[in-house]
Amino acid sequence: MNRKKKWLWILVFAILVMAGCGKNRELELPENPVKFVTYDFINPENAEDGYRVFDYEGRTYLPYGTLKTSLNDRDLSKCLGFVVQDEEELKDVLVYSLKADPEMNYLVMRDQGFMSQPTFLRAIDTLEKEIETPDYIQSLDYEYWE
Repeated sequence: MNRKKKWLWILVFAILVMAGCGKNRELELPENPVKFVTYDFINPENAEDGYRVFDYEGRTYLPYGTLKTSLNDRDLSKCLGFVVQDEEELKDVLVYSLKADPEMNYLVMRDQGFMSQPTFLRAIDTLEKEIETPDYIQSLDYEYWE
C-alpha cells in the first residue's frame, strides 16, 4: 500500500474512533434495563376510550403526543429501558427521559427504525395540573387529556 493510502486509512480510522467516543453512552440500553410492560387502560369516564400504558417508578404513563419539531439525542436525558408488549420484548423500542423535564412528567418511546416517529407519554397523575410541556411535543388531543 502506498504511503498516501496508508495515511488516508489511518485518518478514516481515527475519525470513526473519535465519533464512537463522542457518542452519548447514556442513550444506549443500560446494563440492567427497565422492562416497560404495557397493558390496556380504559378511560373511567368513557369505556370506549382505551390506551396502551405502562408504569414506571409508581407512575402510570399513557400516550400524549408526537413530535412537533425535531428531537435530537441532546434533548434526551438517558435511556431507561425497552418496551414489552404482549409478552414480547421489543428491544428496538426504547424509553428515554427528557432533559427538558427533570420531573419526568413525560417519557418518550423511540423505535430505532429509520422513519419512526417518537411517541410521548405523560404521567397520569399530571391530569388537570399545570405542567410545562417541552416545545417539541405536539399534543394529539386524546380525549383523556381534555
